[in-house]
Amino acid sequence: LFRERRRWENCKMNGWLRFLIFLGMIVLGIFGLIYFWREMFIVLKGVLGFIAILLIILAVVSLWEKVYKPD
Repeated sequence: LFRERRRWENCKMNGWLRFLIFLGMIVLGIFGLIYFWREMFIVLKGVLGFIAILLIILAVVSLWEKVYKPD
């Protein structure tokens, strides 16, 4: 029981550290978006387009496997 309690306290400290790092990353991300607004927007559109193409390919492959799967 004591070991579990110590582990939980360590997890709490790690949680605070992770929260602070996460908060710092969010702040840096917001300042980056403000500073490089157009460039970030272009990159974001490119990434979203790439993800959309990957999702379409995955959907086609899964449909192909469902239709042509030998039972």
